[in-house]
Amino acid sequence: MLTYQAAGDVKATIEQWAAYIQSETLADEMREAEPQGTTDEDELDGVKVRLGVEKK
Repeated sequence: MLTYQAAGDVKATIEQWAAYIQSETLADEMREAEPQGTTDEDELDGVKVRLGVEKK
């Protein structure tokens, strides 16, 4: 499962490309939520993005 937190344009871009991101990461599920599992945090265009990957 891939979880994420982002805002503004970054969130919109993640949502727009969700199917592609999910297929490239082999995630069976992707949703906006508190990142779980192995997490990372970065900044894109000044927007904080948090990602989590958890194997089920």
